[in-house]
Amino acid sequence: MNVIRLKRREQFQTLSKEGRKQVCPAFVILSKENQTNQVEIGFTASKKIGNAVKRNKAKRRLKALVDKTMRLNEKFGCSGMEMVLIARYKVVDRPFNEMEQELRKALQELECK
Repeated sequence: MNVIRLKRREQFQTLSKEGRKQVCPAFVILSKENQTNQVEIGFTASKKIGNAVKRNKAKRRLKALVDKTMRLNEKFGCSGMEMVLIARYKVVDRPFNEMEQELRKALQELECK
């Protein structure tokens, strides 16, 4: 599956205004459909998470979570979606397998097959 990174602020703001929200204990997913057959995904962590070290760790964990759940598993993908994963304060300490289950459940609720 081809995944493109969202990097510009305008892309994040558009999803914030127009996207659907799915809240999990460790992260929040904002998503909306796009016209392409690709997945566009972005990651963010605010200063509420902690200092720069904790914010970077949170983003690394979210990226690894997406890699394991979506990129490396061809049968589980969301074609034609834009998504932003927003880290919450629990993402740094939460067990990885629990976050993986939460992401799978959230993507199913967002109608990603």
